[in-house]
Amino acid sequence: MIAEQLMQKPTDPAVYATSNGVPYTHHPYGAQTAGPGGPLLLQDFHLIDDLSHFDAERIPERVVHAKGGGAHGYFELTDSLSDLTYARPFQSVGYKCPLSIRFSTVGGEKGAADTLRDPRGFAIKFKTDIGNMDWVFNNTPVFFIRDPIKFTRFIHTQKRDPSTNLNHYTDSTHAWDYWTQNPEAMHQVAYMFGRRGCPHSWAQMNAYSGHTFKFINDKGEMNYVQFHVIADQGNFEGFTEEESHIKAGFSPELHHQDLYQRIANGKYPSYTCYVQTMTPKQAEEFAILLMI
Repeated sequence: MIAEQLMQKPTDPAVYATSNGVPYTHHPYGAQTAGPGGPLLLQDFHLIDDLSHFDAERIPERVVHAKGGGAHGYFELTDSLSDLTYARPFQSVGYKCPLSIRFSTVGGEKGAADTLRDPRGFAIKFKTDIGNMDWVFNNTPVFFIRDPIKFTRFIHTQKRDPSTNLNHYTDSTHAWDYWTQNPEAMHQVAYMFGRRGCPHSWAQMNAYSGHTFKFINDKGEMNYVQFHVIADQGNFEGFTEEESHIKAGFSPELHHQDLYQRIANGKYPSYTCYVQTMTPKQAEEFAILLMI
């Protein structure tokens, strides 16, 4: 028996082990030196292991989407997309796989309130039989920028001003400087300062891929697609500016609480996924007419 074999082993004099399970028989405060009183040696695994473990004790806060919460569920295909793609999860009606969803604010810090005005992240991990498929979506179909080189500059305007340590909720000067000088952001700004900016509940929140993807079917035909994930719990509702601030003060984890209570009471949130398509020919012929 394994237990008997373990009992028959000689007693190990080690006080503890390193992170990779190797017994360490020396004093925990001991360190290898080049001679008595000499410099410390990088070959001392115990010392480097101990310092590395200390450095990794706390996970740094994410730059964006720092605060979030989520739940587990499942995906079920209700309509075959075999005419658009040969991807296995989208072939047979009735196909199911488990998934996990994380909802989040974008610019808010780890301790920020759930209801403050901000876009919302809506990330889904599908655990399919052929591997994981990730949808990294937002609750708006557009975004502030198109050019990725602008991303770091834009995000800095949503963070604390290093000269005052005030965030953009307290001093929005930097944020509005950016938005007004980058007109492509105006569509998203209009969304954010509407009802989507302060949603009542994650369960009533829609999600969109934002990016356009390509689907290729088994004939080699390509179509452009965008994903829309629409909440089945009714129309999208949002707080007013005043209501969101009141909720932030009295219930900063309101969305976490709401999702937990819905699931605990058996009122499971659900969403219906749609695919918006465009052929390459339609894309080439598409035009926007501006009338003056």
